[in-house]
Amino acid sequence: MKQYYEENFSLVEGLKLIIKVLKKTLDKNKMSGDNIDILVLQAVDGELTQKFLPAKDIENYLKVIEQEEVEEKAKSDKSKSNEMII
Repeated sequence: MKQYYEENFSLVEGLKLIIKVLKKTLDKNKMSGDNIDILVLQAVDGELTQKFLPAKDIENYLKVIEQEEVEEKAKSDKSKSNEMII
């Protein structure tokens, strides 16, 4: 996680990163919004707030992450095939 973290991450980018890390460390085939909990702590107007991320939101993040992984793999495979042609 440390190698991908950036100080200026938005909440969305931070959530995506933590879900990616969980996905790598847990059995990713069984990971869903129903079997993990994510608590979000935020400073809002000088007050610390906390809320659990709804399971539906976690599922949406998982879908986005999976799509990004598919796109990255396709890009990598295309790059490798182009190297073979040259």
